[in-house]
Amino acid sequence: MILQDVLYKVALRIVQGSTVVDIKDIQIDSRKIKDGSLFIAVKGVWADGHDYINKAVEKGAVAVVCQGNAFCPK
Repeated sequence: MILQDVLYKVALRIVQGSTVVDIKDIQIDSRKIKDGSLFIAVKGVWADGHDYINKAVEKGAVAVVCQGNAFCPK
């Protein structure tokens, strides 16, 4: 699937880079990221996914959806 199709009708504030990227799967758990994943950083009760963005990218995430500004700070 293509990222722009996944994000269709999502109210985006900022986009960095191309949305014409092939996404192989979607994960909210950085431990499950593999090459081609879309990582969605979710702030939860016990953990904040924003703390794991760098780990997700290192493991092969090709795109990240997050809250905050363009650099996804908490």
